[in-house]
Amino acid sequence: MKEWEIRREIEKLERKRRKLLSFLAKIQDLKRGFPTIFPEDLTDLAQQLQIHTLLNKKLKLQASIRRLEAEIRNELQALIEENEKLQQKLQEPLSLALLFPKGGETFNKGSTLEIRWSGSGVIGERLRIGLLKKGVLVKDISLGAPTASGGFSWLIPAEIPPGNDYQISIYDLTTSLSSVSKEFTIQ
Repeated sequence: MKEWEIRREIEKLERKRRKLLSFLAKIQDLKRGFPTIFPEDLTDLAQQLQIHTLLNKKLKLQASIRRLEAEIRNELQALIEENEKLQQKLQEPLSLALLFPKGGETFNKGSTLEIRWSGSGVIGERLRIGLLKKGVLVKDISLGAPTASGGFSWLIPAEIPPGNDYQISIYDLTTSLSSVSKEFTIQ
């Protein structure tokens, strides 16, 4: 080999050596910041990363489960309280009482009669309200007045014949409870 060829080969080797030294310096920098990792450790590292990821997911799931458990406990407590209220209501005696008219009043045709009642216990949602004359139904005033309202406004029709023997009857469509006023007058 000629001298110039040898020098060229030496330069090539020197460039490779500098690259290797540079690469070695980078490796040393990495070693200072990271633990030494060998190719056989990469499998372990991947497994550790998977385990770490799974543990994070597990922690998040556990937190979600705790939140859901708290929500369920709160809902359950609310249901228990509602159930206790319903149980108490079931134990209340059933009653339905007509409060107005009481009897003895006088009402004019074309005027409004405010029928009022009260109920306790578990009574139905609708009442049948009727006008009685001498104890016999002569007119249905309402076939489904809301029980909870406690009242109903009735415009006394002009065609109702005058009399002093009228009564109002209320009838719970669910429980068959009823209440009848004493006699009053329509003129």
